[in-house]
Amino acid sequence: MFQQIEILIEGMNPEAGGPLSDNELSRVRAALQPDEHLGAFVRGRIVGAGGGLWVLTERRVLTLQDGRRRGVGTLPVSAVQRLTLEAGRYGSTVALYTADERKSLFAAHPGLAQTFAAALARSLPAGAAATAPAAALSQEQAADVATWVSWSRLRLMPTGHQGMAENLMLLREAATLHERGLLDGAEYGALKGRLLDAA
Repeated sequence: MFQQIEILIEGMNPEAGGPLSDNELSRVRAALQPDEHLGAFVRGRIVGAGGGLWVLTERRVLTLQDGRRRGVGTLPVSAVQRLTLEAGRYGSTVALYTADERKSLFAAHPGLAQTFAAALARSLPAGAAATAPAAALSQEQAADVATWVSWSRLRLMPTGHQGMAENLMLLREAATLHERGLLDGAEYGALKGRLLDAA
């Protein structure tokens, strides 16, 4: 409740941006199936339930809730009939509609929300409706979001399940993060070793 009041006063959710935290990484890792990978994520608030995190994989949207209703739900991408993204005074609101329910996150980081919505829209089955993001991200916002998603994807990376093409993509992402100072030499070296050994 306190955080919701703070969002209303500040006009933004200070915890909506950034890469996945260690706690979030642990919860997502436990929910992922061996052949699933993080494609995008968005963090925000759920009305009456507290904080929420949605993670998009190749087949599912994992819905993680905090607060009294803490848990992990799953929604097959094939069940999503409609997706909306709206910019608001307190951040973005992402809503997913199935045949029986509506799930929504508000006070989400605009860049993460837009990236999540665009990635999900590309995965939706034929006939599903999606609203296009209203405004393009600035170059700086797009770079920040790409960094947060890449960093989180690398931290979630299982060993030995990637193909050569994916390992090369992850190696490029790791090099970019190292150049930006988000991975130190030891972390970069360890990731590079894991990726090259798995190739």
